[in-house]
Amino acid sequence: MTEDQAYPQPQTRFLSLPSELVLATISHLSDDRNTLVSLARTCRILQPISEEYLYDTIELLSTRDLHDLTIAFNSRPARVEAVHTLKILYKFHNDLSATLAARCNFNVWIKRMTGLRDWTVESPYDNFEWNKGGHEWVFGDMVEFCMALETASLRNEKALLEGCGLAKLEKFVLHSHGSNSDFWNLKEFHCLFAHPTLRHLHISCVILSSPLYELESYSSSTPLSTLVFDECEIYPDTLLRILSTPKSLKHLTLGENTFNINHGHSVSPILSGAPEKTIQALMPVAHSLESLKHCDPLWMTLWDPLHPPIMKLRGHGLRDFHSLKYMECDHCSFLHQSILMAPTLVPPNLETFTLRYHRYLPASLLDTPPDMERYSRLPSLKVLDLIQPWDMDLIRGMPDFVCGSERLRARHAWAYKLSKHGIRTRAYAEIHKSMFPPYLHGEMVPQPLCIYDSEEVGFVRVLHDKDFDEESDEDFGFDLFSYHESIGEASQTPERGNAEEKSTFEGMTSKELSGPEEREENICETDQLGRGDVWWLKEKVDRLVNEFLDIHDKSGSDSD
Repeated sequence: MTEDQAYPQPQTRFLSLPSELVLATISHLSDDRNTLVSLARTCRILQPISEEYLYDTIELLSTRDLHDLTIAFNSRPARVEAVHTLKILYKFHNDLSATLAARCNFNVWIKRMTGLRDWTVESPYDNFEWNKGGHEWVFGDMVEFCMALETASLRNEKALLEGCGLAKLEKFVLHSHGSNSDFWNLKEFHCLFAHPTLRHLHISCVILSSPLYELESYSSSTPLSTLVFDECEIYPDTLLRILSTPKSLKHLTLGENTFNINHGHSVSPILSGAPEKTIQALMPVAHSLESLKHCDPLWMTLWDPLHPPIMKLRGHGLRDFHSLKYMECDHCSFLHQSILMAPTLVPPNLETFTLRYHRYLPASLLDTPPDMERYSRLPSLKVLDLIQPWDMDLIRGMPDFVCGSERLRARHAWAYKLSKHGIRTRAYAEIHKSMFPPYLHGEMVPQPLCIYDSEEVGFVRVLHDKDFDEESDEDFGFDLFSYHESIGEASQTPERGNAEEKSTFEGMTSKELSGPEEREENICETDQLGRGDVWWLKEKVDRLVNEFLDIHDKSGSDSD
């Protein structure tokens, strides 16, 4: 028998192409699942190649597909190895308990997903449904997940060599709950912080109170670079153990419980209640940390939350955090009320600080900016961002509020003082709906809209007496037209210009505004805004709102 007889050559033109072209063609079809299914059914040569893309990403929005998926894995186990992204996003329904067996059969295969790199898990019993079968999730599904992670942890020294499941996991997101409450204990999930390849970890509603002695032997041994705690109860001693495990953690979010307040979990500002112990817990990542965020419930415990007490610290604060360039917190956080109070405690290379107010705080950063003195004393600070939550139902009225003439001029004058210290000021309205964090699949994540940028508006402009007459700034229609006509711009509106010719309403001079002899006399640096500037900024915010609503309406119709 000849070699050609033993191994018949492909008869189709497509398979007659060089292997590189066949693979490249199939890779371009990675988003066309119907075509990939057809290719997989053609012959044994194309089946495994096509299925590498078919099973690359599995997104389970329902439990209905679990049975067929399990059969597919049983019939050809190689399909399991092709899974790189797994999203378990089951939606709650009243018969969910009846799917426990199907879920358990599928969970067994997770331990064999040797190629899995991105894994997201959201409990279907979240959002206050845990009393309808949540204990089955906690003592069934969650136990299976934990066992799979434990097998791939550093405790199993042969995990990588033997190619066990989850041994290549790089990103993990877990939103769960307890058996009869919205919070769960870490317990055996400490293996998350001893994973040999995990780089991004985001967990929510977990109580971090146990000492975690199991992590002592894994100091500076994991590649974890991003760690997000969302709506958690975080204790400094536990935090110290956890932060001792990464070799070089770069991004850390300390999200304490600020929304899930109920009879079982009262307001508990743990970290700001012990600022010195918290800073000590952060010290293991002092050499590598680049960004630090803190969500703090302290304001809810204060008699006067708008004037929180100053926290005096001993020691060097965050002075040894030379890589830390970004910090974000609210006005009551220990980061704001202790670290930023003294330049000697601030990270020496801090470039951007973001101050935000809580959604339910009865005040607005856009109405009354904070005292700027503490920020002007920070020698390395370049950008100060202010974030004010804004209810989606009130978004239509936002331009009138944030760009009211007196409010806007006061904000601009405040930003001018900071600009004299080399600090750029930006103000954001963060649009949100009624949902609480953690934000699950399909829920709207708050979206920030930049409604003021001192660098964009500028402080150099041509000012005219009519900019400051006693007429109201609320009606610009006729008055603004007359204003332009008086200076030779009757046919133009204050739109954004190009780089060579900026409009005065941006804080820049324009050749069309005045003659050469007048322009040199009227150009000045000022903290004031003219009526045209106010009008232009209001139009800008109004345009941002309309664009946001268009995108939101389109995304809503697409999801339907």
